[in-house]
Amino acid sequence: MNMAKAGAGPKVVRCAIYTRKSTEEGLEQAFNSLDAQREASEAYIASQKNEGWTCLATRYDDGGFTGGNMDRPALQRLLADIEAGQIDSIVVYKLDRFSRSLLDFAKMMETLDKHQVAFVSITQQFSTGTSMGRLVLNVLLSFAQFEREIIAERTRDKIAATRRKGKWTGGTPILGYDVDSQANRLVVNVQEAERVRAIFELYLEHQALVPLVEELERRGWVNKCWRTKAGHQRGGLRFTKTNLYRLLTNVSYAGRVRYKTEVHAGEQPAIVDAETFERLQALLRRNGPGCGRARTRGSALLQGVLRCVPCGCSMTPAHTKRGNRRYRYYTCTNAQKRGWQACPSRSIPAAEMDKVVLAQSAARARTAGRARPSRRWTARGGLTAGGRRWRTKTKARRCGAWWNRWTTTAGPGSWPSPSGPVVSRSWPTCRQKRPPFLRRFRHERAQDSPVYGAFRTGSARTQADRIRCRAVDGGASARPGAAASPVPGPGPAAGSTTAARRPQGQRRGGAPGTRNAGPG
Repeated sequence: MNMAKAGAGPKVVRCAIYTRKSTEEGLEQAFNSLDAQREASEAYIASQKNEGWTCLATRYDDGGFTGGNMDRPALQRLLADIEAGQIDSIVVYKLDRFSRSLLDFAKMMETLDKHQVAFVSITQQFSTGTSMGRLVLNVLLSFAQFEREIIAERTRDKIAATRRKGKWTGGTPILGYDVDSQANRLVVNVQEAERVRAIFELYLEHQALVPLVEELERRGWVNKCWRTKAGHQRGGLRFTKTNLYRLLTNVSYAGRVRYKTEVHAGEQPAIVDAETFERLQALLRRNGPGCGRARTRGSALLQGVLRCVPCGCSMTPAHTKRGNRRYRYYTCTNAQKRGWQACPSRSIPAAEMDKVVLAQSAARARTAGRARPSRRWTARGGLTAGGRRWRTKTKARRCGAWWNRWTTTAGPGSWPSPSGPVVSRSWPTCRQKRPPFLRRFRHERAQDSPVYGAFRTGSARTQADRIRCRAVDGGASARPGAAASPVPGPGPAAGSTTAARRPQGQRRGGAPGTRNAGPG
């Protein structure tokens, strides 16, 4: 036994290596930072081979993703494999490669502890199994988060200082300028600059965005088109009210640079003179969002649901005001952005459209409810003819077992019956112990037949009662007014079908002064 234990090898520990780089700079190289982190981690796992450590071939590399959040594809795949039970240990080059957020790391450590997965940083020696190790881990995470925040503050300060000096800090190129990658500045594109000046002049002529969009669409002009460093084609989109308004309000065309609410003189040459630019801004402010139709948020019933049939675009809510009255509409977004010539549909009154949709929905709901009608219940909740038959049969079936239990042969203390079995007088005193079909019945008089006159529900007997009565009296009819067999004993004359009215003071079910002879 000891030899077998000595011959058994250590338990296999499946190790997954996670690597991360905050920026995409240098990722196109043959040997980048991600490869260096993985190589160092593989060497550390190889040194723990005697402990059963083995490196998984799956790569978990996040290049160009920040450590301040968990929105990383490789990290999400890693957590999914952990929950699937495919990983026993996570190996990282440094703690801040895994996360720079103390809160996110605490959440991920809960997942690791739940699935009993170890966490190893090859350049920082600590153990999460002891209190001192957990303290060191939290201190390291706090410093990692502090370092990330310091880096973010330094980057923002550098961008602010660069903007205040009028330099271009990067971003999407704009129409009329090209980017000089060597000097990292904007240079004028002569052909595009002429187009920009024409767009400014056309707006001063039309003094509205929608007619200008239609004119640019007729001329076939599109927005800025450029090629990235990786060789991908970007831009070239058609003009809409949104991007056209952004172009007309861009201070870069006047030779300036904007940083938040600050405007500073820029290094790039101006394409539009300052007087034309300011005059156009005054027109835009006068014809701004406060004039004409404006979009309303949350006040439209069909917002985000209604679609335009001719072009397939969504219908957005809008409204106009005349005096104190407000008129709501649904407008095609394609027509709203590119003009009414882009879509043949017109504005639809919102109130009438809401009523039509609600009416159709209600009609469809009623039709769906009638598609499979109930065989027992009507639409108003009543019983159909088949439902009444089903209820009668169900009551009779349920009452059969109780009737057989409480029916005996003739003997002491029993009432006579025209034939065979009679009903015993020894009924339970508690109403809850009586048969269900007898709890609602009442005895009429002692002179009545214990079968014919004893059981009633209101003023009319149910079919179940008549079935049971026929079973007891040998098939005699139990319908009101039917002739009954003579019953010996005191009471009305033989052959009487109804009992005389009970004298005042006489107890129900027996003669005056006598005890109730039947179920009360």
